[in-house]
Amino acid sequence: MQMIRSKIFWFLLLVSFATGCEKNQPPVCQLAVTPQEGTLHTHFLFTAESCSDAENPVYSLKFRWDLNGDGEWETDFNYDREIIWKYMVAGIYTVRAEAIDPLGKSVILQNLVVVNDENETPLPYLKLSMKKTSLSGSVVLDGSLSWDYEDHIDFLRFRWDFNSDGIWDTDFGSSVTCSHVFDLPGQSTITMEVIDTDSASAKASKTIQVINTANLYSCLLDPRNNHEYPIVLIGNRWWMAENLDYGELKSSGGFPSDNNIPEMFVYQDQSSNRKLYGGLYCWPEAVNYDSTEPAKGVCPEGWHIPGDSEWMELESALGLLPDMLESVSPDRGDPAGTYLKTDGQSGFEAGLFGLLTANQGFFGLDAETGFWSSTQSGSCVWVRTVRRFSGGIQRSVQAKDYAFYVRCIKDE
Repeated sequence: MQMIRSKIFWFLLLVSFATGCEKNQPPVCQLAVTPQEGTLHTHFLFTAESCSDAENPVYSLKFRWDLNGDGEWETDFNYDREIIWKYMVAGIYTVRAEAIDPLGKSVILQNLVVVNDENETPLPYLKLSMKKTSLSGSVVLDGSLSWDYEDHIDFLRFRWDFNSDGIWDTDFGSSVTCSHVFDLPGQSTITMEVIDTDSASAKASKTIQVINTANLYSCLLDPRNNHEYPIVLIGNRWWMAENLDYGELKSSGGFPSDNNIPEMFVYQDQSSNRKLYGGLYCWPEAVNYDSTEPAKGVCPEGWHIPGDSEWMELESALGLLPDMLESVSPDRGDPAGTYLKTDGQSGFEAGLFGLLTANQGFFGLDAETGFWSSTQSGSCVWVRTVRRFSGGIQRSVQAKDYAFYVRCIKDE
């Protein structure tokens, strides 16, 4: 009797196993093609998506691919459910994928992809040698990073519209760069068109700010944070034409300390004002706690905080007479202060971006602005201030815990 029961058990087990095998269903998937139609330069993405399997977890499924419908598999089975492919010959292809589960049940998926033998348009890229220039500054317009799938860049042709008025200022030529001097101040948009050997073309545009000055403009890239500054030649010295923006942001609730970390404030403690106005520095931070002149301070390598005498050189170049240089009058040198302000024809572009004091907090936006020198006077420091309703450049001494802007001057 025991032997009969044992045989019945094994018979039922085999029937159960056979029945279970018969119930195993193949995976269920869909084959997606992105994009459905392209060219010989298109990278197509094939994805087995919406997969499921009644008896097995989805992650246990494996896939193999026949990407040109010739019946031969380009890959062996693996767990990658998507593949990227680029075709060498135009045509309509039946793409197949086989999905298989751990029990050996599989399903064949298929979809169509259309590959056209069409010329791709160039991919234009326009780079300007500076973001701001002057009426005497030559700007290099550079299309050398443009790209074409079919043609080497040596076979591409370029033309330029310097003010984007729809009238091309040059004919198509092989040079990837072009130089231009702008004759009107304000914002100007430059358009470059690239054409390939099959006459497919594309355009790119960039905007540049042309400052209302005849003084020469160039640019300075600060490698410490990759910030690019416009610089202007006034007299025979190069000055930053924007406020310095280098250092960690600090809340106006506390005074910076000598911690080997450059720190600055931004107007109203709003980080968005950093790009608009630059940084406000207490004097010890500005000179990096080293009062030796010339003080490099927080300036980039090769530049320094201007001393009081270097500010006087600038003011002399703007027309201040020698007997006015030592003055501390608020209207000192009128109208030289007007020349320093935005659109003031010197190119210095001093925006009225306010200041910060311990007693009054932030104030003076659209009314005044101040710049540090590196020269001390007793326990204070010489500062230059320009104001909305004054054409002068005030020279005054201010407390070191005030926060003013920094304009660096290039080392001689």
